[in-house]
Order: sequence, then C-alpha cells, then structure tokens
Amino acid sequence: MISDREVDLYAHWEHSAGRVVVGPEGRYRIIHQGKRNGGPGPDYMGATVAFPDGSVRQGDVEIHLKGQDWSRHGHRWDPRYSDVMIHVVATGSLEAVIQNEWRMIPTIPCPRDGDLSQPPCETAPSSLRHFRAYAEFLRTLATQRWWRRIAEWRDYDKWGVLRALSRRIGPGQYRTDLVRIWHNMILEEADLFAFLKAVLDRLSFDRAGAIRREVPGRTAALSMFAFRYLSSPESIMKWSLEDVDQAFRDLMREDFPVPTRSFLIEVTGNWLLLLSEVEGKRDRLEEWYHLPLGWTYSRVKQQINRLGLPKPTTYGEQQGLLEWVESLCQMTACDYCPVAGASSDF
Repeated sequence: MISDREVDLYAHWEHSAGRVVVGPEGRYRIIHQGKRNGGPGPDYMGATVAFPDGSVRQGDVEIHLKGQDWSRHGHRWDPRYSDVMIHVVATGSLEAVIQNEWRMIPTIPCPRDGDLSQPPCETAPSSLRHFRAYAEFLRTLATQRWWRRIAEWRDYDKWGVLRALSRRIGPGQYRTDLVRIWHNMILEEADLFAFLKAVLDRLSFDRAGAIRREVPGRTAALSMFAFRYLSSPESIMKWSLEDVDQAFRDLMREDFPVPTRSFLIEVTGNWLLLLSEVEGKRDRLEEWYHLPLGWTYSRVKQQINRLGLPKPTTYGEQQGLLEWVESLCQMTACDYCPVAGASSDF
C-alpha cells in the first residue's frame, strides 16, 4: 500500500513522469505530471499522458485513495472537473468514473517506486537535428508565455503587484516582512533614499543563508521599484532597462547595496515590462523578447545539453525554452516527441 493519506499520494505523482502503469485498458505512460493545483478543482492541471491506444493527451488529473471517492466527493457534476482525463487511485477498483452525464474517465493505479522508468529521452535529439523551424517555434512559445503572464497580472490589485515583486527577493521569510514595511511606510516618505535606508534598517539579513550578500541589494532594488510604482506609477510605466540601469547607478552612488545586473534584468522582464503592458497599455513584447540574457536557468541548460539545442541569446529565447521545458518535455523518455513529431514504442 502506498499510503493511507491522500496528500501523501501527491509525492508519488510528482515523480511519475516517465513511469508506466497498467490500467484496465492497457499501459499508460505519464509524460508530464502537470502542475499542482493549490485551489479547488482537480489535483493536477495540464498533465500529459500516453494512452494505451497510442494517443497522447493533455488534461487534468484527480487523485484519490479509493475509486469510490470520485462520486463520494461530488466530482461528477462539478464543472471544475470537466477537463479531467485520468483518475488516479491508491487502492480498490479501477473501474472508470463518469463526469457529467456520459463522459467516461479511466482509472489507473497511483505509480509506485518500483514501476518501470525509462532513461533520458533519446527520441528528440536525432529528430531535432532536422527541425528547421527552431527560431520561429521558440518565438511562438515565448509569446505564449508572455500572454499567459499578462493574463495573470491583470488579476492583481495594487498590493498583489507588490507581493509579486517581493517574490523576487529570494528566501521566503523576507517577503511578508518586506510587503508589510512597504505598506506602512511607502506613502508617508517622500524621499526615495530616506525610504530605502528605513527599509534596510528594519530588516535583519542574518537569516539569508547562502545568498546573504545578495539579499540586501535585492531588497534595496525591489524597494526602489515599489516606491516608484506607488508614488509615481505613470513614470515607471515608461521605464526601460536603460532606466533601470540608471537607477542602479544612482543606488551605487548613494552607497546602497546593489544586486547583480542579471537580477535587474530578471526583475525588468518578470515584473516591470509585464506591469507596463497591463497598466500602461503599451506594447512591450518586442522589448521583452530582446532583453539581454542575464543568467541561464539550470532547467534551460539541461534542456540545451539533452536535446542538442542552440543556446539562447536573448531573454525572450530563454523564456521560450522555459516554456518548452515546462509544457512539452520532461527529463525522461517520451513515446511521442511533441516538437519533432517522432514516435517510439514502449
């Protein structure tokens, strides 16, 4: 038995990519486990599974201890479960469950540690050597990522924006403190540098761990963005990376700790330009795509090495590769390469 608690099953599903499980209709290969849903609705969203008939499908996954929990929890008539494609259980019957009036959803056992796992993908590298539309494909993925993030930012209120900004700082224990300090001080202090000094004086950086030297600089930079955003929102909506670089030099001149330029590029790409698009109604996609590359994420490096892909040269290309990693590929064998269109047996 895997576990007697449903929450413990999530750890097994989190590591299920590449595993094969046997259901009533045959063998299922989990290509991508999807993303954990922290709210109401299915447990995992956007998973990719190869079905016994050879089809590769994307959809949601619901996980239960027992098969009868599907009806017991009232999922059949709940519209939030309309995209569930696989029902995963730890014990009991593997009988298919019903969603709405007629749709049958197959039930499979939760993958166990001993289930078949495959070595890293060997299908895509040979196929991608002939993949000529690489640049266009990467641009499409990056644009997809841009617009999805724009949609997320439209749902934020003023303090939601600042909480999103605070997440760039690093260690989680600082985020709540930082937003609280901004909330209490930012509209009462007219001078930016006096405000930054007060913020730094109110935080202890002894807990920063391995990146202790970097956190004060990040705190100063993020606090500067927060101050500008609330005190003069119209001006910051027009900022570009050149303006960020100038603000960086201003901080240095006033002897404030500063982060690396790579960090400022990340904040510009992940916060400033997105916010400017949403609130300033300016088209910043091209600027975002052609930002210089700060640092390369380890996930991107792994994908580049594994698939023999060209290295990204701009921020946008890296974002496209991240979208590739997160939505199309896993660090395990695929039975169908969604990029190159090559299939293999399993």
